[in-house]
Amino acid sequence: MRIRNDDWTMSTEKVKAVIKEDRVIIDDFRRADEIHRNGFYGEFDEKGRLILEPVEALYLVERGRLEVMDSQGRSFDFTELVRYFSKRDKDLWVKYTIYHDLRRRGYIVKPGFSRRVEFRVYERGSNPDREVARYLVCGVVEGIRVDFRDLARMVEDARRAKKELILAVMDRQGDIAYYAVTSISL
Repeated sequence: MRIRNDDWTMSTEKVKAVIKEDRVIIDDFRRADEIHRNGFYGEFDEKGRLILEPVEALYLVERGRLEVMDSQGRSFDFTELVRYFSKRDKDLWVKYTIYHDLRRRGYIVKPGFSRRVEFRVYERGSNPDREVARYLVCGVVEGIRVDFRDLARMVEDARRAKKELILAVMDRQGDIAYYAVTSISL
């Protein structure tokens, strides 16, 4: 049976995936392709497996589309998965909150290409397999210092990549404000 659920059509059965260190892997190519085509989640490896980043797996688990298990077949619920990944990445919750917010707004979100830039964000309706990201998004938490030199490097990285740098600032309530950052020459 197939149902229409938000932004895609999928089988009612959850897609099964296995957690391996800091990634989640879907081995079933047919189901992996379904997940990828209907939201551009993850990237395929050379073996045809879909590799999901932690925030992607969390989002799909929260939406009821993915079941994540360990190598012994024990299933993780959303909270357990957050705990598991938070041990490996202290900024996981901030990243996930930003990822969730951008996805909810209809953007396609892919992992960034450095530790400073968390995400590449594509325009609504884009196809990341054929188009390039328009934005680079860096998450910061309100009240926590950001080194100006790091910010300047991020702006320069974005300029070289011909992308717009966006700071996603999360406040204490978990609300996110987005700010475009550019450099000017005087």
